[in-house]
Amino acid sequence: MIYSGEIQLRSAHVDAAVQQAQTLVRSVGGYIDSEQVGDATTMPWNGGAASDSGTPQAIPLAPPPQASGEAAVLSLRVPSASYDAVFTQLSSLGTLLARERSSQDVTEQVVDLDARVTSERASLDRLDALMRQAGSLNDMLTLEQAVTQRESDLNSLESQIASLQGQVAMSTVTVELFQTAAPHPSAKPKPSGAWGAAGHALGAGWHGLYLVGRGLLVALTASLPFLLLLALLGYGIFRFTRRGRKAEADEK
Repeated sequence: MIYSGEIQLRSAHVDAAVQQAQTLVRSVGGYIDSEQVGDATTMPWNGGAASDSGTPQAIPLAPPPQASGEAAVLSLRVPSASYDAVFTQLSSLGTLLARERSSQDVTEQVVDLDARVTSERASLDRLDALMRQAGSLNDMLTLEQAVTQRESDLNSLESQIASLQGQVAMSTVTVELFQTAAPHPSAKPKPSGAWGAAGHALGAGWHGLYLVGRGLLVALTASLPFLLLLALLGYGIFRFTRRGRKAEADEK
């Protein structure tokens, strides 16, 4: 049996959740196949898991709507004997948004591949016997080409068997982590009734008075240098005029 699954979680601390997932998987003898960390709006969301042979194992989950903030995608390989327990523990590393898991029985596929491998090996043995009995160079070349083709087919079949055995031994779990969205401040309820309307009007009046006072203060602050300059200029004119009048009085 090949087991695979996908888990989507929301967490306030994505980095901490990633570390916990890695520690959990390594504690049962698993490993991290791949890891991507970044902004949720730029992450390449592929979702789901696929076997090495290209056979889909789980229906890909779409990312949650309006995903934003820090995010991470982990592809984890877990010993199949620990798959159920690890899947449950991974689901508790944050607020569970969605999860998907599946299994595939590959017994018949493995039996078929084993039979084809046995057939290819028997064919190679027959070709080897014919090569020892070949009487001409052309026969030898023809048999060598046939042997090369059979060996290529045999290697391909053995690779498929090894891939299936690896998937049976180590299950795949894809974990997608999203940062917890900041809560939006709730709007204050508007007062109702006569007293509420009066209070609302009084509050609006005080706010208007505050705005007028603040505007006057800003205007006074901005014009203060010019007022000081005008005061100095007026004082200078006053002193000059006073001296002129005093000089005229002394002449008389």
